[in-house]
Amino acid sequence: MVFQQRKLFPAALFLLGLILITVPFTLAAQPLVSPTSAGFGGETRDANYDTLVNALYANGKVATVIEGDKLWVPWFSRSDRCGQSDLQSGAACDSGLTIDFTHNCMVTDEFSQVGILVAMGKDQTRMNQFYTTVKAIASTNGGLPAWRIYRDGNSIQPCRAGINGNCDTASDGTARIIIALFTAAKNPAFTDAIKKEQYGALAKSLSNAFLKYEVDKTCRPSSLGEGQICYWLAAGSDAKRGGLASNDYAYTGYYADAITAMLEACSQTGNRTYCSVAANFTLNYLEASKFNGKDFTVPPGRSFKWVTGANNVPTAECTSSCSPVIWDDADATRAFGMCQANYYAGVIGYQLPLLTAYCDSWHARYSQNTNSIPLQYKPDGSAGTAQSGYFAQGLQALHEAGCTHKSSFAQILDNALGHYALSTGTWDYTSCFGVYHAAFAVRALGMGIGLDLPAFPALSSTPLPTCAPTMEICDGKDNDCDGQVDEDGVCPQPPTSGIGSLPKSCVAGSTAVACTSKSDVTSGVCRTMLWSTVAGDIQVLGCEKGGGYIELYRQAAPSGMSFSACLANGCVTKDQGFVRFIPTTTTPPACTPSAETCDGKDNDCDGQVDEGFNVGSSCSVGVGECVRTGVQVCTASGGTTCSATAGTPGTEVCDQKDNDCNGVVDDGAVCAPPVGVDSFTFTVNPSGSKLTDTSDGTCRTVRYTTTSGEIQAKACAKGGNTYELYLQQAANPASICVKSACVGPATGFASFTA
Repeated sequence: MVFQQRKLFPAALFLLGLILITVPFTLAAQPLVSPTSAGFGGETRDANYDTLVNALYANGKVATVIEGDKLWVPWFSRSDRCGQSDLQSGAACDSGLTIDFTHNCMVTDEFSQVGILVAMGKDQTRMNQFYTTVKAIASTNGGLPAWRIYRDGNSIQPCRAGINGNCDTASDGTARIIIALFTAAKNPAFTDAIKKEQYGALAKSLSNAFLKYEVDKTCRPSSLGEGQICYWLAAGSDAKRGGLASNDYAYTGYYADAITAMLEACSQTGNRTYCSVAANFTLNYLEASKFNGKDFTVPPGRSFKWVTGANNVPTAECTSSCSPVIWDDADATRAFGMCQANYYAGVIGYQLPLLTAYCDSWHARYSQNTNSIPLQYKPDGSAGTAQSGYFAQGLQALHEAGCTHKSSFAQILDNALGHYALSTGTWDYTSCFGVYHAAFAVRALGMGIGLDLPAFPALSSTPLPTCAPTMEICDGKDNDCDGQVDEDGVCPQPPTSGIGSLPKSCVAGSTAVACTSKSDVTSGVCRTMLWSTVAGDIQVLGCEKGGGYIELYRQAAPSGMSFSACLANGCVTKDQGFVRFIPTTTTPPACTPSAETCDGKDNDCDGQVDEGFNVGSSCSVGVGECVRTGVQVCTASGGTTCSATAGTPGTEVCDQKDNDCNGVVDDGAVCAPPVGVDSFTFTVNPSGSKLTDTSDGTCRTVRYTTTSGEIQAKACAKGGNTYELYLQQAANPASICVKSACVGPATGFASFTA
């Protein structure tokens, strides 16, 4: 059901939250395709989903269980390989120990993707294992999951030095974990109601922490004609502390799942603040794209920072995958999910600003072919070579769901799933059913048959009031709009502590001038300290937390000014607003702040080294077959560079690869013109009669009846003069052939040239 109100977006109203307005297309809560319709292998689509999730778990290496109650998803260097030598090591997982199957790293990328697939499934034990691990990998940032975690045997270490020493988070992983928990809480196949309540409670808690630690809540002007933007998605908690102008503040591929998570939170809690956040994130993405309302454009590169442009409007400036400025082929591509988020908005009866027009412009320009679509785009909307396969068509199916015309969804989905090989339980007969690339096709299937629809109930016609975030104070109200009242020790406690006896210090400005103390009040276990500076006041709250620990919170500070305010040996700064520590009686030595550079030192006196430079994060250089991966390292000039060296270009041949590393696949007329699937002659053994023969010019499906039963296969053009043949229904011992390729009960896939 959809509710109508007029669309009003003045700045003051937008600060309070977007009003619910009619979606341009009404969506009943019905699946895009029937779960009982025919899928692959003679199964229904619903049974196909179970088959794929079970196959993901089948080899015991990709999705493993620790001590019977925790899910662990090891981090492999490639998603189609899962040998011990394929585990991430070196700078990517620098434990100082040998990396093996009981000592390795996990990242919330793949872990959260498995969580979403499990949340739509029928095995609640697997979901309980995911839930237990989410709690075990909590960071120091409001309990949000740490983004990179180490397994030391049966011990899980979310903030281990050399792995994730600053206990950072990743907002895309956080968002997908929230999606998984909310989805599982409403999964009718799960029968343990108490556990389902726990999933929902954790999802709500993480949604609150997400807004506090991974979102900048400052209203800024926009060029989109939709009022101010008041919620700005950061790449993670450390990026938020670094500010919008810090390198890699935002990642192109992170917005889609963040929007979906906030829509799900809005739908299940009734709190319209989350819907407003989803709308603001949409405008983040479209502002970065410089979208004019009709022509398809995209944010610049894999990641970007915001710089102040004309009329103080933030402008996105590429910081990764910038030579040339183009999406990478794995991370930024997740922005296809922007249109999936638009689909969910329609399901709950909420309109995301400008997004339907954006998705339709993308569809009209690039998604007419159901068997291929470009994955890499430049800011002006131009694209690289169209690609096909389970990754490309899995993403394309998610995209198609949120466009005005969805008639191609089923065909695109089937093209993606056609790459799954029943005989090996992997995709395209690779050695391993990995997570990263395959998860999009499986997720598209689950979404398509409506497995997550119960998690997106329609919004009530009487919305809860939205909330304008301000600093939390002790007044019995939720000032910062995080669902909690008077949290973080803002209210005086009974006097039980000696925190008031600890020494304090404060320096500020580029010359490290001492601050002037204005007040210092100890009330019970908490102490509030207020200093004045030439630029404004600094207020810091310190509270005892048990076990000898103290937590220090920055409550107010002049914008942009470097400072270091300390209680004993714990300090907060302009970039780090929280610290947890065991106090000593030694006052930290004086420090003269300067601009932070990448040199292994704490230049700006904020207690962190090389923050904002993402040292140790994954990176890649080169294009095509010359791509090599490494990590970000400091340079002699104080900047960063990727530790990898691009490979040596080869000679271009017709193999659907960019051999000469010029960014173009099979260029230079190395491939003969395609013959065309319609010209092929199919043969069957034993001989039989043709029942059906259909073609869309790219793929052709034939079905025969033989003395052994009915057999069906599909042949598809894959670029150049290369074709692939897929077995869709087997009849033992019958086989079906075209050119030099044959498929049958023993071989479900073959490729050939013509």
